Amino acid sequence: MEKLRVIDLTQPIEPGMPIWPGDPAVEYMPWCSLEQHGFNLQRISLGEHSGTHLGAPRHFSASGCSIEEIPLTRLMTLGIKIVLPQDESSAGIASISRWEKRHGPVPADSWVLFETGWSRHWQDPNAYHTAFPGVAEEAVRFLCRERSIAGIGIDSPDVDGGASSDFAANRILAEHGGLHLENLCRLEQLPPAGFQLFIGALPLVGATGSPCRVLALMPSL
Repeated sequence: MEKLRVIDLTQPIEPGMPIWPGDPAVEYMPWCSLEQHGFNLQRISLGEHSGTHLGAPRHFSASGCSIEEIPLTRLMTLGIKIVLPQDESSAGIASISRWEKRHGPVPADSWVLFETGWSRHWQDPNAYHTAFPGVAEEAVRFLCRERSIAGIGIDSPDVDGGASSDFAANRILAEHGGLHLENLCRLEQLPPAGFQLFIGALPLVGATGSPCRVLALMPSL
């Protein structure tokens, strides 16, 4: 079997980490202890879209599928990475065109990950949710209609940038049955293409999202 290199694209889940304004706080509560019960157990409380998470179409579409209905083939499939220059606040058609000129058309059923570098602000919740980069509506529409992608991932709080007030990019994605990954990290360690993405989302019945472990797998150098 070929030896694989594995890169963890997941932010740690812990109390005090950045959460979307108004979302439930992440809380750990001791429930059982070794001394009293013979084992340790904690109760964990958090929102569906806390930390690195997968979003289902139902998050923005009443008729969209929920997390447990997502086909497994979309949770382990090909990934590509597009880098957003530091002087650009939104990934548009131009970003996709630059990638395709070097690597060919974005593969159908693939995940498109946008590296913005915004994960560097993760330790500062206020900065992390201020004026963060996203993906332009026309870029999402193109990837869904012309490239039939599985989903879009980004290393910022939301596929829609911080300047958005209507979640237009997310709504377009949901209308086409697309998925989204947000709060990714370590995207700088990925090549532009040639890796598999594994998304370990929980099969939460009826849920619009799930915190998940996201791993990139590629041949070891």
